[in-house]
Parts: sequence; structure tokens; C-alpha cells
Amino acid sequence: MRIHKYQYGFYFCLLLLGNIYNAYPQFPITEDISHQEYFLSLNSQLDVNSTGLTNHFVSSIYKGKYISDNLKKNTESFLNTNYNLSGYQFNTSVFLNIPGNKYDINYFIGFENHNFLELTFNKYLFQLVLYGNKDFAGKYVPLGNFLYKNLNFQQLKAGFYKTWRGQDAIQRIMGGLGYCNGQSLMQFSLPKANFFTHPNAEELTLDMYLEMKRSDTLDSRFGAENGSGICLDAGYFYQDKSNVFELRLNNFGFIRWNRKSHSYIKDTLINFEGFEIQNIFIIDSSTLAGLGIDTILNEYAYAKATAPFTEMIPMSFNFTYKRYFLRNLLSVTLHYNQYFFLRYSPLFKITPAVHLPCKSSYVVVYADFQYGGHGRFNCGLGVSARINKGFYFDVRSSYVNSYLSPKNSAGLGGYISLIKTL
Repeated sequence: MRIHKYQYGFYFCLLLLGNIYNAYPQFPITEDISHQEYFLSLNSQLDVNSTGLTNHFVSSIYKGKYISDNLKKNTESFLNTNYNLSGYQFNTSVFLNIPGNKYDINYFIGFENHNFLELTFNKYLFQLVLYGNKDFAGKYVPLGNFLYKNLNFQQLKAGFYKTWRGQDAIQRIMGGLGYCNGQSLMQFSLPKANFFTHPNAEELTLDMYLEMKRSDTLDSRFGAENGSGICLDAGYFYQDKSNVFELRLNNFGFIRWNRKSHSYIKDTLINFEGFEIQNIFIIDSSTLAGLGIDTILNEYAYAKATAPFTEMIPMSFNFTYKRYFLRNLLSVTLHYNQYFFLRYSPLFKITPAVHLPCKSSYVVVYADFQYGGHGRFNCGLGVSARINKGFYFDVRSSYVNSYLSPKNSAGLGGYISLIKTL
């Protein structure tokens, strides 16, 4: 029996590719808009990022280019030995603001769609897939801390704003309640896994502790009703002549996946010794009987029984502080964002901006510098504008450095917000 050497890492890399787009698509508590009128808000954000996989590597996989040793070695130099993170987010929301008639209370209703995909892996798994296991013969290779998670859900939300107006400041609180529709969930993790290749290549051994959860796979299209739940939103906003302060908690809630779902835990030791074939033109069917689908399922895949289970949805906490300078011509914003129930690192961002007034309109041009989330360091550019107090837009990308230096950086995507008064 020969050493098992994978010639192609295509499927693994394709999986990584799907994991490499932060999220702002919530209803805005904003300093630029009067909440005393009807307006429609459309927000969409796409982010792909990674702590280790560069844009050049992912692009080469996607385009089917040859993965040279130099490219492998360059990518390896960015990988952490024990923990590497890649993430994808695509979030879209549409909200309608409804002004109230009393007590300065306004209302909103809206729809949100969320898509999350995460992958964590160590450097050994990357080497095993791209180089094969020949170099690991006679060694135990730790592959633990692996996670693959793909979550898709939609929400219907409604809530209120209450505003207090002083001589020099505005304060506003927000509360919202949402219904969550669970479209699909696939979660596979290996908290513990050790792979061993016999020195003489006579057998392979995998000792692992496996956890798996998935929703019903018969229908996972957009809007499929495979689970349901609720969520809560809350926020606080303060603004005076020189300062803007905001706290926000979004999507504190859960989804109860239905009775056709699977959840599975197993601690197992798999030993593969291969099988002998005397004549490749005469293969007894009994030789392969032990490799039937039922055997594979019993060893390391899904449980046959189905049952509902409950999972928390990704919850975000945001803190923002903006300070104006030089008669509000310049500003600097500090931003902190953290997702809970994801493998998301705290995201820190600083955004200097130039404000250019023009009669009843204005334009803001800004740069941002961030670290964390699903990636490392990134910097970007953006522009926002108000046109005649009736139309607002904000367009940005945090990954300019990744486009300019794809061999040394990671990150793709952008954010757009359009708001129109009615």
C-alpha cells in the first residue's frame, strides 16, 4: 500500500474560498436623518476575509491556475500553526421609518437576510491537503480545532425610537423585536483530531471527537422554513455639537431548528488498512461490502435519528464614538464591533473623514483602518453624501490594500447604504 498523497487540494481550497466577506446592515440610528418623516433604507454588505489565506492564493484556486510551490510556501508564511480563521458574510436589510404623532416616538418595520460562513483550521491541515501525508509518516498530526459553519436565515422586524431633544444635544433609544426564519444550517467541528500514518505506509489512523449539526437538507432554498425563532435589538444614540456616541446590540435571539434536523456527537477511532486485490479485473463485491454507506454513516457521519435543536444566532455588539474638529469640517470615528456565537475576533476601526458642505447638500470622504474580525489588518476608502435632504448614500470598501497587494493581504467586499425620504 502506497503513502496516500493528495494530488489536488481543489475541494478543500474551494471550501476556503467560500470563507474568505463585518456587517452594518441594521436600521440606522443616524445623525444625518430626521426621524420625523417617512423614509426607506436599503443596506447591503459583503465581506470575505481571512487571517491566513491571501487573495492571490484564493484567486489562483478560483481561476484554476497551477498552485506552485512558491505560492504554497508564501501562503504558509501567513498561517498560524494552531488556529487560522476565514469568514464570509452577506447581509441585506430593507427598513421603513414611520413617524409617530406623539411623544417624539417613531416606529420602523423591516426585513433582513443573513448569510454566514466560517472556517477554522490549523497549518497542518493545509499542509496535509496540499502536500499529502508522505512527510508525516510515523508522526501524529494534530488536526483539532477545525470548524466549518454555514448559516442562512431571514428576519422580519418591528420596533420604535424614542427621542429626547435638549438645547444642545439629542438622545435616542431604540428597541426592536424580530421573527427569525431558519433557512439552513450546516455545522461540522473537530474539537479533537489526530491523524497518524504508519511509517511503512501500511495503515492510517484517525482519532477524533466529532460534533455535527445540520438542518433538513430536502429544501434549503432562500426562504425555506426549516426553523423559527425570535430576536431582540436595542440601541442608544447621543449627539451634541462636537460628539456622536452610539451603542447597539443586534440579534440577541435563537432559532429552533425543526424535527427533521440532525445533531450528532461521536468520539471514535478510525483505522484504515486498505484491502488487497489479487486481480484488478476481478473484484469480488464482498471486498467492498464493508465500505457501504451505512458503515460510513455509523463511523463518522450523521446520526440516523432526527430531532429538533436550538442554536443561538450571531449577535453583534457595536460601540461608535465620533469627534468633530475645525467647525465640523473634520472628524475621527472610533469603532468597536464584536460578534458572539461566531469565531469572530473583536474588530477595531478608526476612520478619519473630511466633510465638504455644499448648500443643502454635503459630501464626506473618509479612510478607515481596521484590525480583527475574520482577518488581520485592512484599510479602505469610502464616500457618503446627502443630496437636497431627500436622498442619502454611503459606499465603502475596507479592503483597498488587498486589491493593491493581493500576495500579502486578504479581504474582499464592500458596503452600500441608500436612504430615500418619502
